[in-house]
Amino acid sequence: MKNEDGFTIMELTSVLVIGSLIAGLSMTAYLFSEKSFCSWDKRNDVVRLVDGTVQVIVDDIREAKEITLFADTLVTLRKIDDREVFYHFGIGVPGRNDVALNGDTSITVEAGIASSSSEYTVDVDAVSKFLKKTVRVEVQRLGSSASKFRASLVDADSN
Repeated sequence: MKNEDGFTIMELTSVLVIGSLIAGLSMTAYLFSEKSFCSWDKRNDVVRLVDGTVQVIVDDIREAKEITLFADTLVTLRKIDDREVFYHFGIGVPGRNDVALNGDTSITVEAGIASSSSEYTVDVDAVSKFLKKTVRVEVQRLGSSASKFRASLVDADSN
């Protein structure tokens, strides 16, 4: 009489097929979650960049004694301590005192400013392949004083 302990070829093959399916499905789930995480991480980078840019501009405007120069692509503010801060806007990289406000070259930031008699509007757009975010800030001169400004977030939009 022979001892027939062990597995048949069919049993081993079915275990290998089932194991391969489980490994393939788990690898697919892992790669999908990794891709989703990277895409959310990039989206958060864009949001953080726009929010940081807007916050710097709003803080400078709130601390401004006066707006000394206003053009389509250039704004100069005089702060309370008489330091001048200038911004250049338009297509490309907006900057503050010749320092780029955008450190990430995969994200395009555009900013613009417009004015009426007592109000300024600052628009900041950031675009990457993952997200477009637009923020609008309105700046109002308080009363007849040239040295008091109020900046408020009007609109934020993410696509």
